[in-house]
Amino acid sequence: MSLLNKKHVRNYILERVKKTRPGFNCTRVSPDALTAIEYKLTAMINKIVHAHPSKGQTFRDIL
Repeated sequence: MSLLNKKHVRNYILERVKKTRPGFNCTRVSPDALTAIEYKLTAMINKIVHAHPSKGQTFRDIL
């Protein structure tokens, strides 16, 4: 199961490249880059869940 909407992530990356790197004419995002982003997101969520205190019924503090 994918946690990312790959189309939106791809569009966001291309939009950010245009705004922040005007000399870099990037028009594509590789599938490997999207896979790496999804892997990092999953790892970050797993770390947050593991560190979250076991009290209450609501998942709250993420930092």
